[in-house]
Amino acid sequence: MPVTEAEREPVAVVGMAVMLPGAPDLDTYWHNLRTGYDAITDVPADRRDPHFHAGVPDPTATPPPDRTYCHRGGFLAPFTIDAAGLGIVPNAVDTVEPDQLLSLRVAAAAVADAGGARALGDRNRVGVILGRGGYIGPRMVGLEHRVRTVRTVLRVLAELSPGLGAAELEVVRAALLEPLGPVRPESMINLVPNLAASRIANRLDLRGPAYTVDAACASSLLAVDQAVGELAANRCDAVLAGGVYHGHDDTFWAVFSQLRALSPSQRIRPLSATADGLLIGEGAGVVVLRRLADAQRDGNRVYAVIRGVGSASDGRTQSLFNPDTAGQRTALLRAWSAAGLDPTAPDAVGMVEAHSTGTPVGDAAELTALAEVFGAPPGACAVIGSVKSMIGHTMPAAGIAGLVKAVLAIHHGVLLPTLHCADPNPLLERTRFHTIDTAKPWEGVEPRRAAVNAFGFGGINAHVVLEQHVPPRRAAPARVAGAVRVDTSEPVLRLAADDPAELTRLLDAVERGERVAPTGGRFRLGLVGPTERRISLARRLLTRAGRPGWSWGTGDVWFTGTPLLREPGAKTAFVYPGLEAGFAPKVDDIAALLGETAPSTDTATVARHVAAVADVGMLLHRALTALGVRPDGVAGHSIGEWTAAVASDTRAGARPVIGLDGFPMPEVDYLALGCSIDDATAGIADEPHVVVSHDNAPRQTVLCGPRAALGRLATRFRAAGVIARPLPFATGFHTPMMRPYLAPYLTAIAEAGTRPGALPVWSATTVDRYPDDPAALLALAEDFLVRPVRFRELVERMYAEGYRVFVHMGAGQLGSFVADTLGDRPHLVINAASATRPGIAQLRRLTTALWVHGAHPDESVVDVSPARSGVPVRVSAPVLTVAESARGLLDRRAVPAAPGGVAAELSALVAETEGAVRAVVAATTAPPAVAAVTGTGTGAAAGAGPDARVGRTRVSVRDMPYLRGHRFFRQRPDWPDESDYRPVVPATTLVEWARQAAEREWPAEVVIAVRDIRFTRWLVAAPAREVEIRLERAVAGGSISVRIGEFATMSVEVAASYPRATGSPLEPGPVVGQVLTPSTIYGGRQMFHGPRFQGLTGIASHDGGLASGRVTVLPAPGAVLDNVGQLLGCWLQTRADRRVLAFPVRVAAITFHGPPPPVGAEVDCVVRPRVPDDTAVEMDAEVRHGDRVWARITGWHDIRLDCDHADHAVYAFPRDNALSRPLADGWWSAQDRWTTVASRDVFAGVYLNAPERAEYAEVPPRERRTWLLGRIAAKDAVRDLLPDRLFPAQIRVTGDGDRLLVRGHHTPSLPRLRVELARGAAAVSARVERTTGDV
Repeated sequence: MPVTEAEREPVAVVGMAVMLPGAPDLDTYWHNLRTGYDAITDVPADRRDPHFHAGVPDPTATPPPDRTYCHRGGFLAPFTIDAAGLGIVPNAVDTVEPDQLLSLRVAAAAVADAGGARALGDRNRVGVILGRGGYIGPRMVGLEHRVRTVRTVLRVLAELSPGLGAAELEVVRAALLEPLGPVRPESMINLVPNLAASRIANRLDLRGPAYTVDAACASSLLAVDQAVGELAANRCDAVLAGGVYHGHDDTFWAVFSQLRALSPSQRIRPLSATADGLLIGEGAGVVVLRRLADAQRDGNRVYAVIRGVGSASDGRTQSLFNPDTAGQRTALLRAWSAAGLDPTAPDAVGMVEAHSTGTPVGDAAELTALAEVFGAPPGACAVIGSVKSMIGHTMPAAGIAGLVKAVLAIHHGVLLPTLHCADPNPLLERTRFHTIDTAKPWEGVEPRRAAVNAFGFGGINAHVVLEQHVPPRRAAPARVAGAVRVDTSEPVLRLAADDPAELTRLLDAVERGERVAPTGGRFRLGLVGPTERRISLARRLLTRAGRPGWSWGTGDVWFTGTPLLREPGAKTAFVYPGLEAGFAPKVDDIAALLGETAPSTDTATVARHVAAVADVGMLLHRALTALGVRPDGVAGHSIGEWTAAVASDTRAGARPVIGLDGFPMPEVDYLALGCSIDDATAGIADEPHVVVSHDNAPRQTVLCGPRAALGRLATRFRAAGVIARPLPFATGFHTPMMRPYLAPYLTAIAEAGTRPGALPVWSATTVDRYPDDPAALLALAEDFLVRPVRFRELVERMYAEGYRVFVHMGAGQLGSFVADTLGDRPHLVINAASATRPGIAQLRRLTTALWVHGAHPDESVVDVSPARSGVPVRVSAPVLTVAESARGLLDRRAVPAAPGGVAAELSALVAETEGAVRAVVAATTAPPAVAAVTGTGTGAAAGAGPDARVGRTRVSVRDMPYLRGHRFFRQRPDWPDESDYRPVVPATTLVEWARQAAEREWPAEVVIAVRDIRFTRWLVAAPAREVEIRLERAVAGGSISVRIGEFATMSVEVAASYPRATGSPLEPGPVVGQVLTPSTIYGGRQMFHGPRFQGLTGIASHDGGLASGRVTVLPAPGAVLDNVGQLLGCWLQTRADRRVLAFPVRVAAITFHGPPPPVGAEVDCVVRPRVPDDTAVEMDAEVRHGDRVWARITGWHDIRLDCDHADHAVYAFPRDNALSRPLADGWWSAQDRWTTVASRDVFAGVYLNAPERAEYAEVPPRERRTWLLGRIAAKDAVRDLLPDRLFPAQIRVTGDGDRLLVRGHHTPSLPRLRVELARGAAAVSARVERTTGDV
């Protein structure tokens, strides 16, 4: 039997989302409602036709049809769509009507707000009903231009100028069509109006009924009515209901202008005696509805309950245009009857959200109906309002905008204001209702109850009765749906108060979900990404807030009770870095934010390194200027002082003029010491050719001098327990060794010109400000090159001058020099860039830290939400115009062509330049030619001197079969091309080669340690190559410097015998967790190694953070130590969810305490792993053979590549897994997931075969990412289509552009296919277009 209205059970609102003028999300909408935010603005410039909005002489008169008298309304801010996340091909976004994308975005947010799709139950019983009018959208306007307008223009032109020939008209036609873009027949489906609902169901995989409702301005409440009916009839278990309007097309405005419905005063005043018309708004809203019993059973959060819905038509009236009170009254009574409630009861309703649009006739009819239904009984008092006063009339979305407002008011217990109603409509006096102009608590009888109206043109009326949800006693607590939201943005929490107790109360309010605006109190707290852990840390900090001068500034949490920049005379300094090892700042997104090209971070040469550091520093300078952060002075470390001079305008140009290309430099090296300048000076007293070049900090000094001398000093200082680290660049700057080379530098500086700057520049040469006199500036430029950097003294001087905040304009370690120098004195040091997190994320932390300490940065510049990082949605309608090629055609103006000789000369020049560039690239990337030398032995080299031994070894799989056990990539078992496996010499094998070579050359001694091991490049064994091994011993009995080609360097120490292992051994505690077996380690491909390196027989984790493993000694050189590295890799994979693929790049030291264990022996290793950050994993380790220590490893450092467990499955089993993910209609999307080139190149090796890798090498570096994503997506789309599983290398993809050809590679059975690509900002999608026999 059908369910009657009286038998309908209540329906719960369990999720909501909106996107409305001034409110991109639900939280902002609630904030705007409470504070009375007026979102009405002028028509945005990009959506304003100058002719249509040119104005009319008399706004009170009916305008011509092609003009309007109103130029204000409610408009959405520019928005984006997460195309990849919602399964839309990125380049298809511009073919879809914006209201469909807007609806999809809001619906997805509503589902997330409800707890996700799983919280809604069976997808087969989840429906979508959306109110949407039949209004024309911008994409349909474009089609109208293409189909009808262009044809009309050509016909009129032919009539006006009969002399125009067919050829000329064809030129005009092509010129008119060109700006409209290419025709995509497959995209025409995107113009079908009902797809607004169908697209939601399709993309969110909801399989209940999905359709649109068109009831004009009542559409979205009719959608709610239909949704309640679907739930009551038990056809659905959940329904998404709502409405959308996004158009503002001139034709729509023209209709309202002709009807005189728009406000001539350009202000919308609902319920006001001075109302004179409406203003048009736009937006979308969606609510997620479930039966109340189901929501309570499943623990859904319930915002409010729908008690009744009603609808009615006006029937036959005098006009379709004028509303009828009788029809409205009928809809209201039906809703209250369905609710089983008496609307005339004094406490029946506390709030009504009126349809009131601000038209005098419409408001009068509605207030009359309300008076008739609710009456004005004694003691009855309720609030009435209309959100249209804030956002305009959003047409089909008007009802849902009002419904969400009413639900939020009930949920939060707040009655909400209406704007522009200082003089209320006198008809209100006959009702129980009144307006309010500020929010106030909703107090009185519970449950709180509200009602919502929506009335449409033509006499369709809808009404909804809402009620507060009062959970039954002892009911399970509702799940907080917000806890399962997925939000990749980084919200920033900033709180300020005059005392710690008030700050604690504010933090409590934030945790309750209240919106708290920061004030000007001196106790300040800032959190980036306020997670539960960070808020807990903040609470602990506040317990210590009363301590004088106490501050905090780590873990993305900043706190102080004494803001530094509020001190009298406190200053901010920008400090620019010099050359730094590991220079890799993440700033591409900052450049994009500023609309600039990302700077190069190439450090291959000193000249490029200098340019890169300067370009990044100046980019950050411009970014901070945009943030409103300006320094009181600038300084630099080493050549960073040049950047500081440019930033202060002391030197002209956008970067330091000295690029250093071809400039002479002395042949000297640098050695960084972990000690004071006094200790360093004392330690070099007997080395006359070594000087101190940098006094960086109390515990860091840099020496400069000949390599041999620095090698001796490194050994000496290490023996004394001082860290000694060679620096990877050699310029001789800041030393007397530069004097013979000064001329070109000083000439370049003089030609560039120096002048007094706009900001004080502090010199680390003189520990003083730059002078104003140009001659003194040139003299300082000379001193800068030959005198040491006194950075520690400079920091002390600047602190004495009042500098308290030091912004490091880079991503390296320079800030640590400042912090070490200032110690516990009050100060703030913060980096403007990071090597581990995106640039905008680091700027967000910088603005937070500065705000905590009293600055006022404009944080909106870095408020980049995930939505903003999606694909922009173009909302403006195309304007019909002609392409440049046809302008002036009718005037018969001819533009002379360029002379043929000039064009030919230019083409030849371009071709010649391109050839030169390719030649240079080939020369710099090709391996050096070497003479063929067989064997692996070494010997004295001619001309190398008595302390140098040089030899060559041939590296190939044929000569070293064990390398088949160290292939990075899997291929088909019979694969003929060894290079596609990428056999790589293990890092530990390189160490073993060095050990064996040293003992062969100095047979009376044994290797007792290998230190400062650096692995700079992978040594790939296919194709075969010859590699030089160079051993240099500066002094007899000293250490041996070993260089293995361009692949590794290390220092080998030898002695007459092995030393005894001293110190406490690593003793593992009880085993915790699962013990890994070889089947897991190797069979599950946690490690890629083949049998010749599969020595691990078990891995266990232990209490106390240690791990251990048993290793069988295999004959491959370096196998035991490689197995120790494998143990670390396995440990990482069991601990991390991302960046689980790791490779060694350096080892501080390996010490040996006995001869290598024999093949077949069992050894035990114990490691102490650690994760310093998400880019690295490190360990110390001990290897024991029997009851003695054989080797100890300290400072083993692996870099971690971008690879989560799903990606690792692709790396380990590429035949059975794919990097791309499937979308609709056969599309496969490959996402940009790599933050480093090394990470990208690993997966290039997984997917590309040899011919493709050669093509990849020719692609310009900035285009390689997109090129590779296209190949990956294409191969995955093809592999999905084929019945047999293939390795990616079995597929050869060729071609450029968006149409690629596919054929088999060493796989003749593969048919020839064509693949279509769609390129987006962060992803490339592909699908197989068709098979063909003639490609």
